[in-house]
Amino acid sequence: MFRHEKNFLYPVKVSGPDPAFAAMLVEQHGGPNGELSACTQYLNQAVGCKDQMIKDLLLDIGTEELNHLELLSEAIKLLLGDPTINSINQAPTLELAGGGGAMYVNSSGNNWTAGFVSSVGDVVANLHSDVAAELKAKAVYQRLHQRAIDPGVKDLIDFLISREEAHAQLFMRALEKVQNQGVMQDFGDKLYANQYLDFSTGETNQTPGVWNMQPGNIPVAPPSH
Repeated sequence: MFRHEKNFLYPVKVSGPDPAFAAMLVEQHGGPNGELSACTQYLNQAVGCKDQMIKDLLLDIGTEELNHLELLSEAIKLLLGDPTINSINQAPTLELAGGGGAMYVNSSGNNWTAGFVSSVGDVVANLHSDVAAELKAKAVYQRLHQRAIDPGVKDLIDFLISREEAHAQLFMRALEKVQNQGVMQDFGDKLYANQYLDFSTGETNQTPGVWNMQPGNIPVAPPSH
């Protein structure tokens, strides 16, 4: 059951219109690494999750992402302000098609798609996808933060970056709980699962990395046919 409260999860304060930045910020509203993608992914994964503790985690974080979506919607609306010739030129998709509000599109105006959602029904694989989703979202928010001018918008993005970090850490802790489940049950128990195929050959010597120097790893040349 979902219930809407009129108070925002975090204050949304904008000094004045900035349609150009609104057109960038919508990337995290309806883009592949945005809040709609995150909330849909986690809530979808929760439905089939048999581990009740992780199911609750997915439901809680998925619900928080809905709150983040609402915060972005409000910020985008305030940044667009009243439509003018300038704002229509700076944010044509949002002003003309969206009527001055947020849309489920990315910063190029491309529609959101369910293809952005990763859910394969395996708790370990899903949680790895979730960690990646949070880190990718953080990367985009950091780029937006670098370009933001309005102090209130920068503060909001700071909050969202912190929450992406929190979610990533929570998903990583959840992975510790299920490290021997799902696809990890029989991980690396065959010869070829422990071989490093050395395709980086040439005039310069390859610098060994931790990935091919682990005990049990067997660096070998790729098979020739």
